[in-house]
Amino acid sequence: NRGVTKVVGIRDADFLRIAGNPKYSVNYSDPIFATDCHDSEIMLARSGVLDDYLTLVSEPEQVAQFIAKHKPMLDLLLDAIYPIGCLRLANKRFGLGLSFKPEHPDGNQLKIRKFIIESNWSTNIPSMINTVWEYSQNRGLNVSSKIAIEEGLRKILAEKYPTHEVSNGHDLSAVLHLVSTKGLKSSNKLLQDPGCVQDLLIANYDLSKFASTALYRTVQDWGVEITKVPVFHSP
Repeated sequence: NRGVTKVVGIRDADFLRIAGNPKYSVNYSDPIFATDCHDSEIMLARSGVLDDYLTLVSEPEQVAQFIAKHKPMLDLLLDAIYPIGCLRLANKRFGLGLSFKPEHPDGNQLKIRKFIIESNWSTNIPSMINTVWEYSQNRGLNVSSKIAIEEGLRKILAEKYPTHEVSNGHDLSAVLHLVSTKGLKSSNKLLQDPGCVQDLLIANYDLSKFASTALYRTVQDWGVEITKVPVFHSP
């Protein structure tokens, strides 16, 4: 409509590659490219940006001690947010009436810290269900009972989807903020809230990291096929 012809469209995959939801597509062929993971933030995290982030907000010794006590940072984060990712999927599949975002942009965010166990950075599932159930009240939706929510979540968990296809970037930023301030004891002034964490991850993402993704290669191949010229300059 604007008369622009050289456009590349990129979208978050969301649950595109997971069967059992309306957006599922085995051979997705729309003229718009999907991220490697559930969304762009998870793709960023899997491309090595976490190392740069941790160097910025903490000390190497502190990070090394934390990882030795627990597990590699990316694994810890994805394991921690996998249950709420599955709850999001259960909500879509079974119509549980749950809300995960504020009604308005400046509204109260879902408080993920309420159900993250800081001793081992895992999720307290009953507490997660209760927190999301309470957060979803008075939204004009028919919210299912906690028993029905638990049953739906149990079914999704049993299907054992890849963590990167289910996990949500906003959840990752929220847990990483907790890990940074509570686990690593960082007092860096850049860590005001999870939104700042998300901004730092994006700021540390460059073309060399993007070039390691399947999305980059797919777009490059398409550009050569259509115009004989790569879309991106080589990093």
